[in-house]
Amino acid sequence: ADAGEWRESVFINLRNNKLKELPNEVGQWVKLERLYLGCNQLQGIPQEFGSLTSLVELELRNNQIAELPMTLSACARLQKLHLGNNKIVEVPSEILSALLEVEELHLYKNKLESLPPELGCLTKCHTMSFSTNNLRTLPDEVRPARRARSSCSRLRILTRDASSPFSLHPQIGNCESLAELYLSKNAKF
Repeated sequence: ADAGEWRESVFINLRNNKLKELPNEVGQWVKLERLYLGCNQLQGIPQEFGSLTSLVELELRNNQIAELPMTLSACARLQKLHLGNNKIVEVPSEILSALLEVEELHLYKNKLESLPPELGCLTKCHTMSFSTNNLRTLPDEVRPARRARSSCSRLRILTRDASSPFSLHPQIGNCESLAELYLSKNAKF
């Protein structure tokens, strides 16, 4: 089918298709709410993603993506963002500060060395996954605080799994909503 014919679609699953790039018509999928592009060979996210303002779930795991475009910040309704197993080296703070509805953020198996403090803006986020990166710490903003607007107050699952030394903010133990914390394969704290 012609990708332009998918304008009225609310769900598109293109997993496991060895896609190296997306068609230009992706910008016309403005009614799209869920887009699954995992297990392909995508090397980037096209600028046309800025038109997908109805997206609530975007799955791009198991690709070759190294950079996140600023136009992703236009997808302000996103609740689930799956970017695991890519080559991402940085998460721009402008994107995180725009995606305030995110409830699940998966960034495992990337090349991240740090995360911006804007991660703390994701106050609705209950699941964050950062395993198998090069992180040595999380921003202080990912910790319990009295004001829900300044911390990830709903965080229930935080995962991290790597061989490099890692440190946590001492107040993480006071996080009442933290249900699970994975810190396996760390050399020391």
